[in-house]
Amino acid sequence: MSGSGRGGKEAADNRQRAVSQIHKTLRGLLFTETEVLYFHLASVGVGRDEILDKPDSFVKTLRDIFGNGAPLIEGAVAAQVCQELGMEPVSDLAVLLRRLAGGSNDGGGSSADGRGGRP
Repeated sequence: MSGSGRGGKEAADNRQRAVSQIHKTLRGLLFTETEVLYFHLASVGVGRDEILDKPDSFVKTLRDIFGNGAPLIEGAVAAQVCQELGMEPVSDLAVLLRRLAGGSNDGGGSSADGRGGRP
């Protein structure tokens, strides 16, 4: 319990900043279609504020919807989140999101390692 309060507050703050940056980046890239993405995410059980908790489902949904365009969106989101949090760049969005969530939800890793996913 020693010192965990400050670390927990910092982790919670980083989670909130990351989620906020994800929303901001998606809105910048997708404009009004962002709501369509959130609708599809909800249909697979990922709420707006659950992206860090369900990174593989989030990335898979991006790949299902955007196909070959998904890597551009993933890269932009990862770059913006890393910049916002002052982190070294991470190219794999699912890995970054799992790291931010504390590494507890790796979902087996299959969709994080997949290239392009299946439409």
